[in-house]
Amino acid sequence: MIEIGGGIGLLSLHLARIARRVYCIEANPLWSLSFVELLMKAKPANASFLFGAADEFVGTISGDVALFCTHSGVGPMTSVAKKFAPEVIDVYGELVAANPSAFDPFAREARRFV
Repeated sequence: MIEIGGGIGLLSLHLARIARRVYCIEANPLWSLSFVELLMKAKPANASFLFGAADEFVGTISGDVALFCTHSGVGPMTSVAKKFAPEVIDVYGELVAANPSAFDPFAREARRFV
């Protein structure tokens, strides 16, 4: 499992409970800076946090599934995710598709263009 744009890494920590191996990639290490002590205490052995642009790790790591949670840059995130795994999950996109009435109509429409 590869999480692209993992932020503070909480989703990856949860995914590590069920996945064989988890890589959490975050381009901006400031997201995790304030949580480093907590993450290092809670980090299971099968989870790794990688700091840098996702495309820097293409060819170095791979997985069965790559996922991302973003409201912007969906196209580029999908494109890079496909380089890591055959299965790509756009978490917010799937949430919006599953329950569109729970989301602002403008946000639903704007997502088609991001």
